[in-house]
Amino acid sequence: MHQKLAGRHKAAWCKPDSGLDRPPVVRGARGDSVTLPCACGSCDFPDFRSEWVYNGRHGSGASKQIAVKSSSKPPKPDPESKFSVTHQLNPQSSLLIRNLQLNDSGVYTCKLMKRLPPPSLAWTGPATRLEVYVSPHVSLSASATEAALNSTLVICLVSDFYPEALHVTLNTTCGGRMMLDHNTASITVAPSGTFTGTYRALVDTAGCPNGTEVTCSVRQFAAETRSTIWVPGMRNEAPTQQLPAYFLLIPITAAVLVLGLIFFVVLFKIYKVWCGNKRETGSAAAPGHRRCTQEQAAGSELSQEPGVYPDIAYADLYFGSTRTQTRRPPAAHEHAEYGTVSTR
Repeated sequence: MHQKLAGRHKAAWCKPDSGLDRPPVVRGARGDSVTLPCACGSCDFPDFRSEWVYNGRHGSGASKQIAVKSSSKPPKPDPESKFSVTHQLNPQSSLLIRNLQLNDSGVYTCKLMKRLPPPSLAWTGPATRLEVYVSPHVSLSASATEAALNSTLVICLVSDFYPEALHVTLNTTCGGRMMLDHNTASITVAPSGTFTGTYRALVDTAGCPNGTEVTCSVRQFAAETRSTIWVPGMRNEAPTQQLPAYFLLIPITAAVLVLGLIFFVVLFKIYKVWCGNKRETGSAAAPGHRRCTQEQAAGSELSQEPGVYPDIAYADLYFGSTRTQTRRPPAAHEHAEYGTVSTR
């Protein structure tokens, strides 16, 4: 009778054949935080203890205990700690891993232990694999090939990614393309543990006078990263012959000379108009007027009356409109002297 009651009491707290609910795979990006859950859905005991163990990258290494928590004496939370454990009453234990790095990848197992009420029981759940990944950086570049003018070499550089497995495709909106590298070619490992791959393709733009758009798509797990570049259309035309540079100096020099001549003529016309205005106003005292009058007098043409008076010359004279009276200075003596002047 006692054994039956004990068996009923034990079954009321947890089924002997019950297992722990654990996700088989959990993924997290480098630098982020991730939570690994471990729960017994058919159990019901408030006081339990949980232990978390790291079993190496592939699950076959030496086990290392990384976190322990008891419901009766919960430790103080440390926000700077790499690992921390929280409990719920169903019961459930959750392991929080902060600032994920590549060496955090591996297999983790949890163990739940019931102490009260007796008897003490322990359950070890199935392993959970943590996969830390690094999203790739994708960049495209293009350069025309010398062998075929209608083809363009497009290079898709995929750098700083983890793990190595990913799928790369290049697509065009116009023209065809031929891949030169497979998904496993040209992959190198960086000192940090990440990978870098180079993928090349020849893009045919013979039937694309306006060019084509090339897209490099990189799929990692369920995420996809893309990069796009525009490739202009290639035309197989002979290059035009350019004239030497000194041929350009001839029209430039001629244009400068013509502009200089026009400027000189316009300046001379302005000067002549200005002299005419000065002459009409009659300001003889102005220096500009005197210069204009002198130039006008010097430029007057002499003419002769042919046949009648060969010794007489005519000239156009100009006198200012303003006359200035000059007072005769007084004589030094009151008397005047006269003399006879004879002319021949």
